[in-house]
Amino acid sequence: MLRQIEGVRAITNSLADESTRQQVLCAQAHSLLQQLKATVITGDMVEQCTRAIQESPFTDSQKDTFLTALSEKVLQSGGDGKKVKKTTQELEDIGPFLSEEDVQYLTKTELNNLAKVTRLAEVYARVGCTNPTENTCGKAVSFLKEYMHVPGLTDPPTFLKSVQTFKVALKSAAKKVPAPSMHIAKFTTPEALPDEVAKRLFAESKPSDMQSGPVAIYGPLRKSHKSITGGTTSTAAPSSFQHGMMGGMMAGMPMMPSMMPMSVHGSPVMSMQQMMQTYAQQYAQQCLGQQGPRGGSLPNLIFFNQGGQQGHQNQESSNQPGQQATVLQKQLTGGDQQSAPGGELVPFTQPQGAKQSEPRVQQNQSETKLPMTAAAQAEAMLDAWNNRKQLEKDDKEDKEDDETMMKRPAAAMKAKPKAKSTMKKVQAKAKAGKAAASPKQKAAPKVEPPKHVLKKMPKHERAKYRSSIKRSREEDLASLTGVFGPLVQKMEVPVEGKHDKNIVVPYIHPASFLKHVFSLAPLWDFLRQEVLPHKERPSYGRPWGLIFYADEVTPGNTLKSNNSRKMQCIYWSISELGSRGLSSEALWFPLTCLRSHLCSSIGGLTCLWRLMLRLFFTEHDMRKGILVDTPEGDHFPMFLDLKILVADEAAIKQSIEGKGASGTVFCCRCSNVVAARSAVSDMRSEFVSSFCTDYSKFRLHTNATTRDFLAFLDAQHGTISKAHFEALEKALGFNLRVHGLLMDDIIGHKVPEAIMFDFLHIYLVHGIVGNELGFFFGMLRDAGFGEDQLRDFVSSFRWPKQFAPPDATRVFAKREKKTSAVKAEASELLNALQVLRFFVLKFVMKAASSPDTVQACMCFLLLCKVIDMLHDAVRGRAVDPKVLHVTIVKHSNCLLETYGEDVWVPKNHMSLHLGEFLAKFGHLVWCFTHERKHKVAKRFANQKLDGSRGFEDSVLKDVLAVQLNCMSAELPSSKVRLMNPKPAPKKLVALVEQVMPLATGTILHDLRAMHGGGFVCTKGDVVAFDATSVGQVQFQFQAAGQVWTCVTPWKHVHEHMFESCTDLDPFITATDSIQSCCIYSEKDGRQSHRFGLAASRTKCIRARCPACESLS
Repeated sequence: MLRQIEGVRAITNSLADESTRQQVLCAQAHSLLQQLKATVITGDMVEQCTRAIQESPFTDSQKDTFLTALSEKVLQSGGDGKKVKKTTQELEDIGPFLSEEDVQYLTKTELNNLAKVTRLAEVYARVGCTNPTENTCGKAVSFLKEYMHVPGLTDPPTFLKSVQTFKVALKSAAKKVPAPSMHIAKFTTPEALPDEVAKRLFAESKPSDMQSGPVAIYGPLRKSHKSITGGTTSTAAPSSFQHGMMGGMMAGMPMMPSMMPMSVHGSPVMSMQQMMQTYAQQYAQQCLGQQGPRGGSLPNLIFFNQGGQQGHQNQESSNQPGQQATVLQKQLTGGDQQSAPGGELVPFTQPQGAKQSEPRVQQNQSETKLPMTAAAQAEAMLDAWNNRKQLEKDDKEDKEDDETMMKRPAAAMKAKPKAKSTMKKVQAKAKAGKAAASPKQKAAPKVEPPKHVLKKMPKHERAKYRSSIKRSREEDLASLTGVFGPLVQKMEVPVEGKHDKNIVVPYIHPASFLKHVFSLAPLWDFLRQEVLPHKERPSYGRPWGLIFYADEVTPGNTLKSNNSRKMQCIYWSISELGSRGLSSEALWFPLTCLRSHLCSSIGGLTCLWRLMLRLFFTEHDMRKGILVDTPEGDHFPMFLDLKILVADEAAIKQSIEGKGASGTVFCCRCSNVVAARSAVSDMRSEFVSSFCTDYSKFRLHTNATTRDFLAFLDAQHGTISKAHFEALEKALGFNLRVHGLLMDDIIGHKVPEAIMFDFLHIYLVHGIVGNELGFFFGMLRDAGFGEDQLRDFVSSFRWPKQFAPPDATRVFAKREKKTSAVKAEASELLNALQVLRFFVLKFVMKAASSPDTVQACMCFLLLCKVIDMLHDAVRGRAVDPKVLHVTIVKHSNCLLETYGEDVWVPKNHMSLHLGEFLAKFGHLVWCFTHERKHKVAKRFANQKLDGSRGFEDSVLKDVLAVQLNCMSAELPSSKVRLMNPKPAPKKLVALVEQVMPLATGTILHDLRAMHGGGFVCTKGDVVAFDATSVGQVQFQFQAAGQVWTCVTPWKHVHEHMFESCTDLDPFITATDSIQSCCIYSEKDGRQSHRFGLAASRTKCIRARCPACESLS
């Protein structure tokens, strides 16, 4: 906390403009107040914090606010850093605190009990009574019954449910109201409230003139109450018996359902509790001089003691002054509970065996009651049905409890094991000895030890057990709590249309996460080596850019019709991390995950986006800067602002509530491009067809035009018919979502121009490449080049080991039609495209005689060129946006000319915006990295089948643990190095000492090394040094502080042909001289090799073979 206050001076000193300085100070003051709430302040720190605040550059009013908050923090913690639990609060009469609007609301007959209880809880929250006693909660519900005449509260289960609802609603309402400056233990009148609470209480409406007073409690407050459990009310015994041996325990104990009377051989048998109650009643009657049960005693007669004291009472003294009179309880069918002094009610239950009294005769026969209204009768009828169902449910539970009690002795008898016979014991010992003597026998499965054993185990052994892993994870995350709070935090989001129900959304707090990861040495080393030498440090005028990505993850069975474990995952990163950083999974940080059906219940992905983005710009506004600490102990001011929101077409549609590919206005960037099937462009010149490739005819959306569209929809909503309004949404291309991302006042106005389409999904995931290859393969089949021939040619090639796993031959799987789209994974398409291009150039173009075949080949080669340029743009290589756009337009026009409009899909139009994104943002972001990162979330979600409320929290914490583990290791770097260095074996050490006698130090080796081209080469790979120098890697090692590679050279024949010769000796060269790895295949069984273009690579890698540079 002290470092944060001191660091504010460093930020403000860098600002020359005074207005900007004041804005930043205001944001920093708000952030520090939030940090103060999450910081433990001890008495020793008070003086230091006070001095730091007084010497800070904040204004006098801001300093006073800090000091007030600091003093309150110390009072709450008691000076020792531990939070003091607040005392409970009492409020006898809520009537004087109600406003006129509250009274009007609570007296409405058309509202149900839930709405009124929720409104009363909001009043208690406004008053500041957020931690009420149990009796106060009961009196609140009783107030509704007595003064607001809320029906149904005479029923004990309904009363108890209303009390529980009141507590939940009060807890939710308290979060929306600012905490008062002082804690009030007992509320009396509104005039005694603090000024801030009094102003807030009647800010929207005047005080009501309602006349009320303290109320008694009319129902149970706990589930254990006898009116809920079904027990009976025993007669209160006098003190002489209660002080006896058994009276104190059994006199007032209710009869449990499992102790009801039983019958044995037709004779009634009393339970132990019944016998004790009978004995208590008889003893009480003897002490009071009363007659036995067969005498003239009154049924249900209860004696109350004076002032809560217990003493002997008799009939003669029952009516003396200062004592309570005897009370005759009413019958179960129509009696009300009677209140004792102090407002406490004596619960009523009809004793067993007591005769019901005759119904009271109405004194005035002319006073007849009017029939109930339809609403009242319906409510009463529903209430009766609900009570009946509840009674049936209770009876069923009681019956099950009785059966359970009867079965327990039998279960105990079965638990006793039988003794083994002598022969069986001998056989068991023989088997055990045989198992011990057999070394190949499989070991018995491990059994999780008990908890007391786990405590004695070392920490590295405890991690083998699931509960220990979870406990260790929770402890580690709790230890990382800083000034911005814990890493994983939660927010409650109301369900759309149901304000009484909330969804808990866990998230990783971005400020807390940045504060921690910047203190890790690997990230700071990466910034110093890869980022800061090429980028300016963030500042208020030039903040670094935030990149966000969202997608749906499907664990478990992807074909399941109702997969309740589908999750929406959101990640974020920083644009200035560069192409190498953005291609690393470790530098895409998880933000939240929420199951899709829960996400839909709160308003969809657009509402989740709004909640998550506000985390960056509300409490700790990163546009105004936050302070993080480096491992060297210095301050690093971090300024961040929204720059890019990238996702596939479906996720973008859900994020901004656009119409998407199925809509008439399907592109969220163009306001006048309509689907060709709609024929709108043929009727009105203002619109253009989706087949149009002339970018100058597109009317691009800006932040302002998008807001105008939504403002128009908002103004029309509710004033026109539903059908007319839906037509407006269709015409504008957006759905109105009031609580969505675009309607947010803090960040929504910047989203439209921050959207970027993902070219991976546009071209490689059910996109342009698959569609075109389907038509192209059909054209090649007609030209005499069947798919079997293509498969054999592609399968003869070998890829570098880093890219070998994807099987490129899956591209030629059987299709439904000759021109059906090719279905393959993106990595498979990337591996196959380069070899197919070589096949087209080497064989098809030379043998083609049909102009249509040549046209199809030219179209395919243009497609490969587009993919090459997009790869270069993703990896930070220099690509001119204008050249990229012209190439995409050429390919699009050629595609329409070659195959017609049937091959065109909305993604073809979306590809025309990629040049725009490259020019605007300076680089492109593709989602290949995120698709790999989804595996982490899937791995943990696949193991969780319960679907409980803690599902997201548990998955997110597991993902965070993996994230922190990755960031604690070495981060991606273009530095030439061994990937996993180990001490070299003796033979290699002897060889190196012979070849390099001057090398000193430890000699390390590894199969994999980062070469000069910035990618990994492995033993057995074919590498290229230049256009005419190629060889095969034998081994790699590190000596004298440099990485070396042993290569067997291949003889250059001509162009892209090489031959491996045994007469050429291997040589050792510096690894940084290697430029790329190559794809190769053998020709005619000879040891000569030909090379294709090693261009497209999976896992964000791309390398070129210089020998084939002319092929592009």
